[in-house]
Amino acid sequence: PPSPPPLPPLPPSRPSFTRNSLETAVQAYDADPASATEEYGPIADWDVSFISDMSRLFYKLENFNADISNWHTSSVTSMEEMFEEAEAFNQPLNFDTSSVKTMEEMFKNAKAFNQPLNFNTSSVTNMKSMFR
Repeated sequence: PPSPPPLPPLPPSRPSFTRNSLETAVQAYDADPASATEEYGPIADWDVSFISDMSRLFYKLENFNADISNWHTSSVTSMEEMFEEAEAFNQPLNFDTSSVKTMEEMFKNAKAFNQPLNFNTSSVTNMKSMFR
């Protein structure tokens, strides 16, 4: 009997990031969004659900303004300096911040940022200079 036809290829899956691979992908996206999208998929769909530390993730990315509002951030405990000096960033954020402990300087010098925030800050112990 003839062998069965080959199985169709699986649809591409979203990569699951570690802190280091996420940092690399963010830097790649900032340098060349089209190439990074080809390699990692659309930034809005990145699986960051295993990341606990997002501190300084967009630090000094002066032109970054991508929509990351649907990132699953329920595991994140630090957003310290996350958008510090990300001067162009002005996107809505629908982050689950219920586990975040520090937001120190999260938006420091993020000059364009002007979005409403509905963050759960019940676990936050440090908001020093969050919007300075």
